[in-house]
Amino acid sequence: MYDILYVIGDSYTTPDCCVQVDDSYWKKFGQFIQADTIVNHSHPGKCNQSMFRNAMRFCLDNSDKKIFVLVGLTTIFRLDYQDTSFENIKNKNNGNEAEIFIHNLELQNASHEELDKWFIEKWTYEHTFCNLVNAIIAHSSFFKSRNIDYLIHNCSSPLHEDIDSPFLKSFCLELGKDYKIPNLFGNTYLSLNKDRGIKPVDFQQYGWNGHHGKEGNQVYFEYLKQIYNQEYLT
Repeated sequence: MYDILYVIGDSYTTPDCCVQVDDSYWKKFGQFIQADTIVNHSHPGKCNQSMFRNAMRFCLDNSDKKIFVLVGLTTIFRLDYQDTSFENIKNKNNGNEAEIFIHNLELQNASHEELDKWFIEKWTYEHTFCNLVNAIIAHSSFFKSRNIDYLIHNCSSPLHEDIDSPFLKSFCLELGKDYKIPNLFGNTYLSLNKDRGIKPVDFQQYGWNGHHGKEGNQVYFEYLKQIYNQEYLT
């Protein structure tokens, strides 16, 4: 049905991270949609901005292919930063480009400690949430304009719906209407399994924020399969 399933995410989606590839939710999903090839550019600690850049670049570089894009969002508390280390630069060829920290001109020569202090002082949940929403809307439009099928799903903790800002509440209502963005506020990789009492395999280390094995991945695959059927097969 598809030439390529393109997968991007953080550690919950990274191959062989606490679950064998054949038992992973994304491999099962690729088999379900009959993708000829699965390309996974996930990486532990990856932020949402980076995921969207990787996905867009891959689609542009493979415009002659029929691609399904599966973006597994992470926590909004991860932001882009500049990392020009040799190991990170080497990862460019694997879809994990060196992260780019976007900052004001006067901060270009600041140390990491100074930048951290600046972020702590200036950071707000509303600003970060709006940045995520803008990225989701922009990249949804990008995929739709090129007739690329996709799901932007939330692997991390559910976003807050009980926020005080009327501005953010309106965003929540709008995003809740789009089946291609199915679970920002519930039924995430983490919450779905927690609700069923399925503990991560590394529960002792990370608690309920840990990584699931075969059983948890199967549950999440079944959920994404249901969403796909609702959106693309009806």
